[in-house]
Amino acid sequence: MPMVLERNPLAAVLVNDFECRMLAEWKTFLASRGLGQGLSLACFDACNMPIVSASVDCVSSHGCLCNIIFHKELAVKEAFRVLRPGGVLVAIEGQVVQPPVDVILGVLADPAMGGIWMMMPGLIAGWAALAESVGFMVENDRVLVRRAVTTEDGEFGRLAAHVGVAVEAEFHCILARKRGPLGH
Repeated sequence: MPMVLERNPLAAVLVNDFECRMLAEWKTFLASRGLGQGLSLACFDACNMPIVSASVDCVSSHGCLCNIIFHKELAVKEAFRVLRPGGVLVAIEGQVVQPPVDVILGVLADPAMGGIWMMMPGLIAGWAALAESVGFMVENDRVLVRRAVTTEDGEFGRLAAHVGVAVEAEFHCILARKRGPLGH
């Protein structure tokens, strides 16, 4: 988000989180750098955005998609829906790289564990592929860091530790554009 605002300080940017505290921290951080005049902050479910279709220039996710247990694809579709043609999705998200996918699915998708981790597009298959599947054109998919997933990384890390699976993940920075000219 800061890079988008540095490029276009007047861009209409939506920042969403379930925690108002996180939104307040972003607002303070951006204001300290003289950015965010067109910034909108809101607490809501990313899978059902109360935003008019094709109304914002940028949707930014910094770990949000990783923390959606079910329907990650729905959140990406919602981002696509609310973006204007030419608008961008900027996402920094984790993607499992070790152990192999079949090991993760075999252990974490076990019905005895709740079977919830079968709904992991993006985290398993790749965020760029998920973005492209809903109509985005991925302009950049860069690995920021590769490291072990810990219990501090959220529910996925806690569940993996609980069942004794050591997981390694890459954290990607993805820039995906909704096809068409940016409409202001």
